[in-house]
Amino acid sequence: MDEADRLSSIVAAAVSMAALGATLAFGLRKGTQDEPASRLRTALGALAFVLLAVIAVAAPIMVVPRVWAADPAPDKTGPQSTPSSAGISPAPPRQLRWNPPELWTNAADEISALALSPNGRLVAAGDSGGFVWVYDLRTADLVREIRADSDYIEDVTFTPDGTTLAAAGWDKKIRLYTTADWSTAGAISEFRTTVKEITYSGNGDSIAALSGDEIKIIDVGPRAVYDTVEDVEKLKSMTFIDSEETLLVADLRSVRLWDVDAEQYTRTLFSGTGVVREIHASPDRRYFGISGYGSDSPRIRDTRTGEVVRLDGQPASQGEIAFSAHTNLVAVESEDSIVVWDLPSGHVLDTLDLGDVNLDALEFGPGDTIIAGCSDHVVRVWTPE
Repeated sequence: MDEADRLSSIVAAAVSMAALGATLAFGLRKGTQDEPASRLRTALGALAFVLLAVIAVAAPIMVVPRVWAADPAPDKTGPQSTPSSAGISPAPPRQLRWNPPELWTNAADEISALALSPNGRLVAAGDSGGFVWVYDLRTADLVREIRADSDYIEDVTFTPDGTTLAAAGWDKKIRLYTTADWSTAGAISEFRTTVKEITYSGNGDSIAALSGDEIKIIDVGPRAVYDTVEDVEKLKSMTFIDSEETLLVADLRSVRLWDVDAEQYTRTLFSGTGVVREIHASPDRRYFGISGYGSDSPRIRDTRTGEVVRLDGQPASQGEIAFSAHTNLVAVESEDSIVVWDLPSGHVLDTLDLGDVNLDALEFGPGDTIIAGCSDHVVRVWTPE
């Protein structure tokens, strides 16, 4: 029943009761007005008549405004628009594609490692001949050529403040360079074998290095080892996920969190039968990616829960992985191409062709630029359309 119907019912009931009260009052008064009881009934009937008359008058005043508020007069200038009738639909899926790549061809050997400076201006590319090539990302100019190893460069990285570049490889050292003038800032020589990966803590006070079957965590100031991670399984990859307290560590079959202060594993985020090759964390450390082989190992996962982030058409094996800094994109090597996904929706945005070359390193730059180090000695740089 709507407001108008309720109003009609109230008025009709009030009128009927008023009539009944009047009949009672006057009828009883006429027939038995000399009796005291009759006079009382007469008074009560008159009172009922007055009260019901008041209700009959007040009800429209109280109810009608609600009717007007609930059912305003239509706009005669055109049809009424509401969210349902106006045809408002969800925002369309994100659209983003990349231009053909620029080619940086200074290196004489396979590009084996990449790093982007914190301000997004410099790209360091290590090669399999022991050199590091430093480029200006905005202009593609070669800024510096550094002989950083006697043989193969396994990894390069910048300090969080961008003042130092570190390079590691087959000569069992981490070499440091000051980015202001590219002078040598010394070396860390605490290793018995090849240094495969290096990563700075978020505050820059510590550097972790994977060498052989152990991870050494080193105080950057005195350059002294203060923690070592060893495992019965072969260690494959690692990265800091906070200032300096927690490492994300991968062995052959699992990914776990290592508490640096407690010197122990605190949580397993992944365990499976697939082969883990590398792990890669997003800049905000919200996600990590597992490079590897097997149906259950290559996945993008949430660092807090370990849960899988579902992506459309995710391949069964993955190589290099890179995350954008602020736009929730992930790029993944897949056979002869790089596939780019939008993480929130899981939709594929673009596929970048690599042709016959192998991909050995992958990074995102500012503005969703994608940088790839390849086996044909070339650094490829894709910019969005």
